[in-house]
Amino acid sequence: MGDVVEMKRKVRAQVARFGHTFRAEYQAGGHPSQADPQAALYVDGAFFAWLAVGFHVLDWKALYLDLDDDHVLVPPDMVGMSPTTEDTKDHRFLLEAEDYILALLTEGLVRALGASETGGEEPQGTVDPRNLHPRERASRAVAIWHDHGKDEERLPDLIAIEIYDALDGMGMTLADAVDEHIEEGGERTECGDLIRALVDDTLQAWRGGES
Repeated sequence: MGDVVEMKRKVRAQVARFGHTFRAEYQAGGHPSQADPQAALYVDGAFFAWLAVGFHVLDWKALYLDLDDDHVLVPPDMVGMSPTTEDTKDHRFLLEAEDYILALLTEGLVRALGASETGGEEPQGTVDPRNLHPRERASRAVAIWHDHGKDEERLPDLIAIEIYDALDGMGMTLADAVDEHIEEGGERTECGDLIRALVDDTLQAWRGGES
């Protein structure tokens, strides 16, 4: 009997702006907690970069895309500016143009995901994506790298996205724990010890193979 393969649907969004075609492709599970943490971004049909994918809450409607600062999606010459422009207004326009394209792609993905028909409740038995084990994150990065042609130059980006996501998740978890501690009447002076204990417990659990 063969291995059980996780089934995911591929969704895409495409927009034509500034004389170019921008497309985002995303592997989505049945619920945001089961979805990949990045989407592939293509410009004129050629792979451009990985977009980090996150959710303000666990709901398709709360999806957002983020492009790292190492990639310039809208260079000056794309919109008729001098490639060497140093004008502050020009650079502000370029950043706004990038945000505009990402917003359009985000809206397109949300529509493709059927956000209006899908609730944001966490299904029974799923794991909060903020608490993924490091091995799960590593496996996810390798799987996506493998499925997109095993391009060595892309692998560091995938690993970096997972590291960013893990740090973000750990930070939010610690913040929630501190808020709960204070709401229950705990002393603020105890927060440092609380954070150290939570981090130590989490790392010990991960080293022991626990989620």
